[in-house]
Amino acid sequence: MKKNILSIVLAIIAIVAVVFCFVINGQKADLQKQVDELTANVTKLNGDLQTAKDEAAAAAKAAEEALQAAKDEAAKAAEEAAKAAEEALQAAKDEAAKAIEEAGKTVAAGTGYRFEEPHKITVELFKRGDNDPTVTPFAEYIKKGMLEQHNVEVEFVIVGRWSEPDDLNNLLAAGNAADVSYTYSYPTILNYADMDGIIDLAPYIEQY
Repeated sequence: MKKNILSIVLAIIAIVAVVFCFVINGQKADLQKQVDELTANVTKLNGDLQTAKDEAAAAAKAAEEALQAAKDEAAKAAEEAAKAAEEALQAAKDEAAKAIEEAGKTVAAGTGYRFEEPHKITVELFKRGDNDPTVTPFAEYIKKGMLEQHNVEVEFVIVGRWSEPDDLNNLLAAGNAADVSYTYSYPTILNYADMDGIIDLAPYIEQY
């Protein structure tokens, strides 16, 4: 009887052991499956991350190239604009010089008078800044034109633009005023008129 009971107990233990083995093996299989799934997900995430990095690097490179291209275009446009402005300025200077030359020819043709003997006159000229006003293209043009067309040497007498009433008074008092003098000061003109210092040139223009 005892022998039969022992056999039954051993059989039950064997069955439990077999069941336990099946359970353990099943859990191991589930765990391995989960590990495999996690590994696959990590691998996929790594791939996605690398793809994102590559795309970001490509975008940064494209942005850098676009920026450089924009800089190059801007520099080229600025250079072309500067060149066009320089050419326009030179053209304007050439046109102005040509117009002045033509005007001088017209005036000379209209008067048609040239002294046989050299003459010399002094002309008042304003000084508006630090530069010498007697060495400008216009001053040189006047001197050259008067000498070549009328045999008249022009010498400029400099007065300050903003001090010209006082300068003119001092030159007149010293007897050094220019033959051709002018002023923007109306009170100065009235002062000369009160001193009978103004002469009507109309009769002389008609006569000569």
